[in-house]
Amino acid sequence: MLQTASAAHATPAASTHQVATHMAADSIMPAALAGSQLIKPLLLVSDLDDTLLGNAIKDVDSHSTTFKTVWERSRALGINCKLAINTGRTLPLFEEAWQQKQHLLPEPDIIIGGVGTRIYYNTATGWLEDSGWTQHMNVDWDSRGAKAAMDNIVTTFGRDNVVYREPVEMHDHKLTVLYQ
Repeated sequence: MLQTASAAHATPAASTHQVATHMAADSIMPAALAGSQLIKPLLLVSDLDDTLLGNAIKDVDSHSTTFKTVWERSRALGINCKLAINTGRTLPLFEEAWQQKQHLLPEPDIIIGGVGTRIYYNTATGWLEDSGWTQHMNVDWDSRGAKAAMDNIVTTFGRDNVVYREPVEMHDHKLTVLYQ
């Protein structure tokens, strides 16, 4: 059974933030929608950094918590929806962020990682890479040529100005540099 804002408000242990989150969720996804069904499935795609996760300047944690409540409520109501997170992060870096912030975020069904160079599906046994997409990325892709071009950029701008990021941020289809 759904807990409404008034029920959450009546719970002595509920914090002000929890009550506000439930009230916001109720206003967006009221319990009256329990019988509603989407005619077609819904795929919601969101960025991760500075959207679902904040940073030192932009705190979005309370909004992320509200979104998680609404999203989980929609699934509990049987609404046919999937969540994809599109991020520049590689899967290991996404998983690191997830471990730190999973209490704020709904669990995604799909990760589009490495700025679109990898796709992963959430399965009962963990993340499964879309091998068809990876094979598609390999068609006419020249990893060595891309690396040589990036090395040329690093040399041109100087190794004091442009440096490669950590290996965990890269793979065959994604090279990442930092301009300092």
